Amino acid sequence: MEKIRDTVISWVASKDFIFQIISWIIGPIFFTNIPIIYFLVYMKENHFFSYDFFVNGLFGLNVFFIVTAFFMIIFSFGFVGALIPLYKVIENFLNMRKEPIFRYRQLCKKESFINFIIFFLMNIVFIYTLVTTDNYQKFPDAYNYIFSLGIVICIYLTSLFFWKGIFKFLGLLVLIIFSLASCLYAPKITSEIIKIGLNTFNVGGDVKVTIQKESDNTIIIDGNLTLLSPNQIYIQTSEGAKILERSGKIIVFSKSEEK
Repeated sequence: MEKIRDTVISWVASKDFIFQIISWIIGPIFFTNIPIIYFLVYMKENHFFSYDFFVNGLFGLNVFFIVTAFFMIIFSFGFVGALIPLYKVIENFLNMRKEPIFRYRQLCKKESFINFIIFFLMNIVFIYTLVTTDNYQKFPDAYNYIFSLGIVICIYLTSLFFWKGIFKFLGLLVLIIFSLASCLYAPKITSEIIKIGLNTFNVGGDVKVTIQKESDNTIIIDGNLTLLSPNQIYIQTSEGAKILERSGKIIVFSKSEEK
């Protein structure tokens, strides 16, 4: 048994650099592509697929996905960023406890402890500020999911900064599994992340709109905008989902949404 264990440890040690490279390469690829998966889940939940958005709106789509990925990382730091320096605080505490003389003042003077306090206070202010906003009241489940995702992202970043190669890879693997599993088992909540972004830019996310003719401003339809693509308008009305061609039509956002 010991021989098998030593063989496994030796193999892991020899592949440490390879696991580090894999983690540093796959990580950025994952963060830039997971919003695409969320967007597909959003379309599935709203029972449509926008071909023209992927073809004619490619630049805007890429920008939107990058902003979404950036938004997820920033909110992760805002929610639970203190977890990253907390790891070093615990590690320093365990190492210093082995010393003949240990004083908590020594631990408090460490840079990791100071960083933890700064991040912890920042997290409290961030969370308090967020939960008092109207946007949080509109999408509480989505923000609660981002909070959970933030914990997993911070675990991954901790593994990236402080752990050895194979553990970096395992941290990334946990993040990927969590994200994909949430798409399968909680699609409504994950799609709300995309809804927040679309709603913020007034190009979807159930923002209330009135669609008028461009020629004479005659009202065509009222409803909640699901997605404004380059060629089409996807809208939910009292009569159900509608898809309209954008040619010859303008969109007027409701006053309640503009305030």
